[in-house]
Amino acid sequence: MDPLIASLRRIRRRLLAVRAAEAGLAGAVVAAVPALVVTGLRIALPRLLPTVLAHPAAAPALLTVGFFLAFVVRLVVGVSLHEAARAADRAARLDDRLATALEVMEGQPGRAPSRRGEACLASLLLADARRAAGRLDPRALPLARTLGRRGRLALAAAVVLATLSLVPSLAGPPVDRPAAHRAARSLASLAEEESLAPAVRRAVRQAVADLRRAGAHRQDAERRTAAVRRAAEATRQARRNIRDVLASAPAEEVQRMIRAARTGDAAGAKDAAGDLADRLAGAAGAAGGASMGPAARDRLGDSLDDAVPHAREGGLADLERALADVARAVRSADAEGAGEPLRRLAGTMVRALGPEGEKAVADAVETVDRARRAMGLSAMPEAAVAAGPDAGGEAVAEGERETPTDSAEQGKAIGKGASAVTVPDEVRPEDREVVRRYFGG
Repeated sequence: MDPLIASLRRIRRRLLAVRAAEAGLAGAVVAAVPALVVTGLRIALPRLLPTVLAHPAAAPALLTVGFFLAFVVRLVVGVSLHEAARAADRAARLDDRLATALEVMEGQPGRAPSRRGEACLASLLLADARRAAGRLDPRALPLARTLGRRGRLALAAAVVLATLSLVPSLAGPPVDRPAAHRAARSLASLAEEESLAPAVRRAVRQAVADLRRAGAHRQDAERRTAAVRRAAEATRQARRNIRDVLASAPAEEVQRMIRAARTGDAAGAKDAAGDLADRLAGAAGAAGGASMGPAARDRLGDSLDDAVPHAREGGLADLERALADVARAVRSADAEGAGEPLRRLAGTMVRALGPEGEKAVADAVETVDRARRAMGLSAMPEAAVAAGPDAGGEAVAEGERETPTDSAEQGKAIGKGASAVTVPDEVRPEDREVVRRYFGG
């Protein structure tokens, strides 16, 4: 092998390593941009990232991947002997002696000697290039052009990303996957309960979806399970408010419907609804006595309307619609058209206010608390406590001790958002006003 070619091959190997290192550092600098974006999302919004990228080591790993990808690509591209000769000429300040000699040796077009003088000149040129190349040490040649600058940039990016990887996510640490899946399974079975309030069911399904999502964090579990507790507490409070409003309605049949619904007596509720429909129609011998006049109907419609906002706040959409329909039917001139809405209201009351609905809400609270404990969360989140009173409903704030003296006035006050003394559910309807007067005074 010609000594010039052998020397250039050694230089080429050295040059290829240097160029690959420069390309790798450039790849690392380029990869630092998405790595910084991933780090910011991991800290602020980890739920937007897949599980792999949500790990603190993902950003530094992206930097490493960028380096090795660019490094390997540059190695595959390679370096030619001509590039090695030109780089050696620049590094050793040989004024293109090696590159020119290589062209002469390879017989480039227009460079082949045609006379004896040119042949002698070419021989001298090649001999000089061989001597110069033989004196060169590839390891000592300054072949790098951007290695230092790119190295400093890559080092700065690595230090910044390594520092940011120590910053914890605002969403908290990832939830233990087995515990999250067990909690999701228990909540998923709960969502299939037909008697569960629609608002609670929606909150349960959202919690199941978040817990099953890969990379769920503590904040996700905290937020979704707390939402279930808030929905359950809102439903409980709405049930109490609706019962209080309708228990003071100016129609004994409505009070009977409430009593029957609380015990799950669907037949009794429908009978009461039928009796009220007869009174509204003015049928002879109706159970409630004389038919209701326009003023009495308006008062009854007001009581039903007062209960609508509470049904809406509790997420009881079916009951909300049924109450609004009956209120319109009661005020309507076509009194006979109130029969069907009243029967529908009776059935909806039994489902929403009966023991099955209460049991479903209690099961939801218990299941969520159990799931939270399994994931290492507190059993009673502060958000749920702030949402409303506990299941017993007996704790009343100091500002809520005022109560109206008249039963009808109390129903209207509750419907308008005023505070009232909460009467325990076990008190008989006929004794509720006495209890309110006693404790409210």
